[in-house]
Amino acid sequence: MVSKYIKAGNAVYNAVKPLATNLGAKSVTKMKELASKAKLEAAKFDLKQTKVKLAKTFEKSDKVLNKLKTTVRRNR
Repeated sequence: MVSKYIKAGNAVYNAVKPLATNLGAKSVTKMKELASKAKLEAAKFDLKQTKVKLAKTFEKSDKVLNKLKTTVRRNR
């Protein structure tokens, strides 16, 4: 980090020079890119969770339909 010291009375302030790049600082485009990647990953995770829930729902429906099928066969 490029900085200069400014002495004001007994206190010394550390100031960043104009147009200096700070180490670890990210540009606006980089932050937007990271945010869009995070949003995409969250959407993928939500989609996976939805698929799992849908599969569980189908399994439960299959069990209920199989019970109904056996009941109908018995009553014939």
